[in-house]
Amino acid sequence: MPVIDRLAALRHQHGYNPSQLAALAGVAPSTITRIEAGERTPAVDVAERTFSALGATLTVLSRPAPGAVYLANRALRTIRAAKVDPSWSRYHAAREAASILENEAATEGWGISFSDANELLNDRTIAGGLGATRASRAKRQLAGLIRSFTTAEVPTLTYATGDLIVESDTTSPMPDQAMRFLVEATHAGADPSTIRMLTGCALAHHGYPWLTVPHGRDRDYERALDALLRGDGTTMVELLAESIPTDWTDG
Repeated sequence: MPVIDRLAALRHQHGYNPSQLAALAGVAPSTITRIEAGERTPAVDVAERTFSALGATLTVLSRPAPGAVYLANRALRTIRAAKVDPSWSRYHAAREAASILENEAATEGWGISFSDANELLNDRTIAGGLGATRASRAKRQLAGLIRSFTTAEVPTLTYATGDLIVESDTTSPMPDQAMRFLVEATHAGADPSTIRMLTGCALAHHGYPWLTVPHGRDRDYERALDALLRGDGTTMVELLAESIPTDWTDG
């Protein structure tokens, strides 16, 4: 059972409400609520404290081994040198979020359009809604990332995929931290589009550009993803860096 679903199941099994569990784990009640809603992934230490409060251990929880994915230093040069207009990043973030939500809903048989997805991400309703589905959880997570552009809350580079929690190395500077997180989380099985979204929001908060797959390069992206899953993230990061306008870099 995935980490987040296991947490909710254990809380209900013990009869705790979110506030009671939060008090036992030493976290804010909103932390438990947001984790269970899919709006936030717990850091490993928070997950460990919370499960401990429930009398459970995280025997399934692990971190990727350091250096599990190769990433050449040259792949980061363009991103490090980039200067960006924040409004450009927000525009692309909103479009990518709507596209992710549209595709997520389609996999569950919810026929929403790109415009419908935009409405949902802006907290407006559409006919039929999404119900209590995986797409609904994705909507809450994506909407939270879009809101981060207008708040002081920096997106946390932590992601739960299956029974694995992937954390960024906070001792590394941006953008290196974000790009290594992107390749390691994707390699661990996280949805590539969602990870690009999370990474992009964190980069934008630190003044770096939004990264996306360049127009017309879908086949190159598939090859880069295949290489990443085999353990080399260099081609993926170099491809995403090509989406940065050349006049926004020092090079």
